[in-house]
Amino acid sequence: MKKIVPKQRLNVALLLLIPLLTWTAVAVVLLRDATLPSTAFGAALLSIAALLALAGLLWRTQGQANALARALARAQQRQRALQDDIDAVVWEADWPAMRFTYVSGHAACMTGYPAPAWLADPLFWQRHLRERDGAPVNRAALGSALRAARAVELEHRLTRPDGDVIWLRSSVRALDDGAPLLRLRGVTVDVSSDKQASARLHALAYVDGLTELPNRHSFTDRISAAIAVAEHDRTGLAVMFVDLDHFNRINDNLGHAVGDQVLKVVAQRIASCLRSGDTVARLGGDEFIVLMPHRDAHAAHYADLAASLGALADAPIAVGQHQLTVALSIGVSVFPQDGVDSTTLMRHADLAMYCAKAAGRNRWCLFEPAMAQEQARALPAAILRASSRGRCAPDADTRAA
Repeated sequence: MKKIVPKQRLNVALLLLIPLLTWTAVAVVLLRDATLPSTAFGAALLSIAALLALAGLLWRTQGQANALARALARAQQRQRALQDDIDAVVWEADWPAMRFTYVSGHAACMTGYPAPAWLADPLFWQRHLRERDGAPVNRAALGSALRAARAVELEHRLTRPDGDVIWLRSSVRALDDGAPLLRLRGVTVDVSSDKQASARLHALAYVDGLTELPNRHSFTDRISAAIAVAEHDRTGLAVMFVDLDHFNRINDNLGHAVGDQVLKVVAQRIASCLRSGDTVARLGGDEFIVLMPHRDAHAAHYADLAASLGALADAPIAVGQHQLTVALSIGVSVFPQDGVDSTTLMRHADLAMYCAKAAGRNRWCLFEPAMAQEQARALPAAILRASSRGRCAPDADTRAA
């Protein structure tokens, strides 16, 4: 392979060749002119020798500089390749304009926007990066955090050109290197899969898998928060316990798949009767519970709602070739007169619902203290009956009392 001499080395050679040729011509003249003293001839030879030595030194120095430049270029190329290959976007930006000055090549794969698009648009940050609520990233808050800690971590979302929304997490550092503008350096990774996994875990913990309503755990959190608000605002709230009458007959005669479809329809119908601030949750089986903030003890409120729920429940539910109807038994307790904590309110609403069942089903009942007193009197006898049968739990008749 033919060796190519770097251009810089050629330039050095030309610069040295001109004086070298000049002094060589002078030496030739001195050799022909015998009248000149020998000292002049010696001086000319010494000058030529010095020029030759200097030429060699500069040639080697330039070669070393070229080798270092090539090594630096290779190192920079390796660094860019490493940054482009990692599963993250490495970037730098001017602050406070948030204009990107460097973006690694993985930006195209991660976000759908290639690095030149980030660099060419001075408003790329403001246009494409959004907070959880969809608002642009708050630069004032980011600036305050950077002044306090010099390094922050923030999450934002970005809509790709294909319409998909991804979640990004950026670790950002402020670089105060004496430049006129403060610079930021960040590493951004895609955390969409983490967000999806977190959402699935949240759904498992707080959402009923069949009806997609809040579950018991979620309802307990909500009623505790609602009680705190009611205590602060000196307002009331109500808890409504809803149970399907004779629902086990559907499961026993038509199967649980049909029963599940009925439960989903009933859940949707109950939700459609509520106000925007109310919550309906499924406790399990055929039991639902409703939280109604800013309610008082006036029976008219619950009579209207119970009538609406009953009318919706009476409407036939089509499941395959079956046309099914269900009836609801409903119990209501009210804060603060029927209880000041979630456990008591839920227990009293449950007791009122069983009193509705004992009164003939397909009706609603508002909790009264006498119900708890009657239950307390019936409980010892129920325990004795359960013990004699080898069980230790109240039976259905006792609860209905």
